[in-house]
Amino acid sequence: MSLKSMFGRSSEKPLTVTIVGKGNSHTGMGRLTHAWLMALQGQPGLTVRFVNTRPEEGDDVVSSDVVKITEAEGQAAPGDIAIFTDVLWNGVGDRNYEKCPAAKLKFCYTVFDSTQVPPEWIRIINGHFDAVLVTSSFLAPVFRHSGACKPIFTLPLGLDLARFFATKPKPIGKPYVFGAVGAYDFRKNVHLMVEAFEAAFGLDNPDVVLRLKLSYTLLPEEEAAAFAQKYVGTNIKIVRGNIDEAAYLRFVEDIDCMINISRGEGYSIPAREAVAMGKPLILTDNFAHQDLLGIDSVQFVRAEIPVPALYPQINERFIGLQYVPHLIDVKRAFQQVYAERDAFAARAVANRRVAEAWSVEKLRPLYLATVKPDNVSIRGGPDSLTPLGMASPDEAFYQRSALVHEAACRSARNPQLLNRSAGKVVVIGNDGGFFSLFNRYASYLVWEKDIDESRLVLPDWRASAIQEYYGLSGFTSFCYAAPSEGNAWLKLFQPSPDVADVSIYNDTETLYDGAFVADDFNEKREPWLTYIHAYRLYQMPEFQRWRRWYNARVSEHIKPVAAIQERIDRNMAMLGDGHRIAVHIRHPSHAIEQPGAQLSHIETYVRAIDAYIAERGIANPQIFLATDQESTVAEMRRRFGPRLHVDTDVKRTSMADDQQFAGLDTREKMREGHQIQHLTAADPANWSSTMAAEVIADCYSLAQCNVLFHIVSNISTAASYINPDLEMIFVGQRHE
Repeated sequence: MSLKSMFGRSSEKPLTVTIVGKGNSHTGMGRLTHAWLMALQGQPGLTVRFVNTRPEEGDDVVSSDVVKITEAEGQAAPGDIAIFTDVLWNGVGDRNYEKCPAAKLKFCYTVFDSTQVPPEWIRIINGHFDAVLVTSSFLAPVFRHSGACKPIFTLPLGLDLARFFATKPKPIGKPYVFGAVGAYDFRKNVHLMVEAFEAAFGLDNPDVVLRLKLSYTLLPEEEAAAFAQKYVGTNIKIVRGNIDEAAYLRFVEDIDCMINISRGEGYSIPAREAVAMGKPLILTDNFAHQDLLGIDSVQFVRAEIPVPALYPQINERFIGLQYVPHLIDVKRAFQQVYAERDAFAARAVANRRVAEAWSVEKLRPLYLATVKPDNVSIRGGPDSLTPLGMASPDEAFYQRSALVHEAACRSARNPQLLNRSAGKVVVIGNDGGFFSLFNRYASYLVWEKDIDESRLVLPDWRASAIQEYYGLSGFTSFCYAAPSEGNAWLKLFQPSPDVADVSIYNDTETLYDGAFVADDFNEKREPWLTYIHAYRLYQMPEFQRWRRWYNARVSEHIKPVAAIQERIDRNMAMLGDGHRIAVHIRHPSHAIEQPGAQLSHIETYVRAIDAYIAERGIANPQIFLATDQESTVAEMRRRFGPRLHVDTDVKRTSMADDQQFAGLDTREKMREGHQIQHLTAADPANWSSTMAAEVIADCYSLAQCNVLFHIVSNISTAASYINPDLEMIFVGQRHE
């Protein structure tokens, strides 16, 4: 049984979801409304309502599954979830967001095409909604930097692409037709487009045609009319005004290459429809067009000239920046696609199925995960939405979600569950280094056992369970169990003395039956345990008592399996009868975790160790080094010679990896991805409990020494309570 089925909510009463937005699917914002209605159509356990914010613009919502609420009926009754899909504020007097009914959880689903959004939008978001849904990933930092304080999830716009997939590839035309659809305004760069086309082919070339379909104008009507009239009798054909779906489909069918060199796009629907139809494209490389990077039938044009973004429809306001390409680059793109038209056409046909990722059918799991998530978790890192659910560090959003999805919020962050007494606690693993998982489990073990000696505290370190619970498609750090290995605990440690049947570790139903799920870091009770604050833990006067308190439980319940214990014993045997000095030197990218974001250099360790040996008069010092860098092993061996010992069967970053890291700038060095667990986690084929066995043996070997030279790390913290008599020497500035 999976966690998804274990925490399923089939017996819950139907949820009332209200979509509030434009009802006309022929408008861009109307497409947001219709995407939601299509995605939720026919889904069990949902009552879907619709409020048209602008009925004067039309309404083609036709579905027996949708309850329409008209203006004549007044404000909709409260529901469980409300999703606003219209423009948040479109100028003075626009208060359409107030048409959202009261709801336990309110989202706004929005789109924009600049580096900044209007401050009025931010005030509305922060004051009236619980979270933001954006159509493209580039928008998340735009909204965040503009001041949005609510979680921001990326939910691509689900498109109805069936009629585009149904068309048959058309032979390359004679003449060859470039085509563009949009509006007559500054953003679409129509003047630049025709100028570049003229520069590339001239206005009387019978072999090449440019067709523009301009649905509306945001500029004066006489200016738009003059623009269209200017090119009458040339190979630039301009059609103005709205057309129906059939005519639009024929327009796209008849062109050989779609072009959109706009200054900014929030989603670029026509470009995605063109991919589905098997058409090559010329696109600027900005904003939402970045979603199409990597499609080899798209010729990108670099847009690098920043211009203030003018919005005539929003009180003639300039809001943020957009980007314009150079005319010469657009001209070259026209010429390149035309010169390689056969190759572009073949690649475009081969790429048609790429567009399936944007279809409402493929995206439906994300829409459902927004309103009926299998899991809602609160964790560090960016806000994320996956088919399994939602995750955010925002505790307020978590609490609001718990009002609707109590079962999905089955974790330590749920106040309704936190106060319940449970006979069993399952500490679900996390995407972190091994001793992040270890310390979390140890902390819950100690605290829960102190509250109730009979309480069963078990870890779930199954790779598949961790991915499913948090909605992760991959891992950044966790690489300590292959999915086929099941619960890594049994590969690494002996079963708990409280467990009679070890099958519980891998039986989801038995493991989670009646359990309280601990998915946080126990920081409400142990605020200094995590590496972020561990330096304070090491400095507190009660640290020695704390170590003995933890050791009493850990030594009873956490014992390495025989193979790992033999490895620890072998490491200790290398040190012989000498004075055992343990040294833990971390990869330089761990500097971000240290006080002042500074990491002690190897030379600092050497001075500290030499001073310790001299001050204590140690005659036979034997040094055990734990590190994840081969370059550190080489340097320490150069300094201490045969007195230095390491476990040779440990995976470390290579000399080449370390040299490459040394050449990076400071900002890049601080980024995750350089440490051995990051390199290993990147490829699921490399996940194995062997990695965990290595670091466990290293940590327990450090703990069995007389003294440990260390900095802030989860390994140092664990070693401190694995052996509470271990002398701890923090290597810092006083040694420099």
